[in-house]
Amino acid sequence: MNVIYFTRTKLRKVAALPDQTLYYIDITIVLNGVMRYSLNDDEVELHAGDMIVFKKGDVRNRKEGSSAEYCSFNVLLDENDILPIFSGVLRNQVNEEIKTLLCLYETYSTSYSGYAEDKSRYCFLILYHTLYEMSKTPRENGYIVQIKQYIAEHIHEPITVSQVSKCVFLSPNYCNSFFKNHTGQNINEYIRKVKMAKAQSMIINTKDPLKEIAVSLGYKQYSYFTKVFTQEFHVSPAEYRKNSDVLQLRQAAVNRS
Repeated sequence: MNVIYFTRTKLRKVAALPDQTLYYIDITIVLNGVMRYSLNDDEVELHAGDMIVFKKGDVRNRKEGSSAEYCSFNVLLDENDILPIFSGVLRNQVNEEIKTLLCLYETYSTSYSGYAEDKSRYCFLILYHTLYEMSKTPRENGYIVQIKQYIAEHIHEPITVSQVSKCVFLSPNYCNSFFKNHTGQNINEYIRKVKMAKAQSMIINTKDPLKEIAVSLGYKQYSYFTKVFTQEFHVSPAEYRKNSDVLQLRQAAVNRS
């Protein structure tokens, strides 16, 4: 295995690269900004925290774009190298482990001390196998996890798509379409369902006045809260509480008998 090219670069303007059938492995890790590629004719847009891996034989193309900071490896395999071969995009997976491996690789690859070459080689191999494991491990996309976490932490406030998009450093439109592509619902739909599930629980399990529940979930107008709740459960909050009280009384009677 031979890393024939490595760079960590900040660009004011990303230059285009024409179609090329690769004879090496290409790994690009976006640290800041946006970069656009095609992988075998599939258009992909990479944001900070995203990575793309091209295997030997893939057709790569890069679009012209605005400023970005990224790391890139071009790696030529020997006949005796045994590496798991894969390609594709890893979304929002640049964690502390990846950052540490990148820093270690840079340090070793520019050092003339003993065993520096071996250290840089092993460091890259750890990085490569880490990316491979990420590509094969089913997990919820990192952006989706952060979006859901933000909504859960701010469920008692009014929440907008613009606010949510800032937590993952994406544009509101891209963030919303990305969320829908992965979950089947847009961000506002998800926020509504989470708020209504919380309202349902509070109505059943507390004696808080309904207007206070509405305010605690970020609804300034009780009439709008009632409208949203009724659309979700086909019954008003007041009727829902009344029905749940009746059911609880019936259950208590059954338990006493």
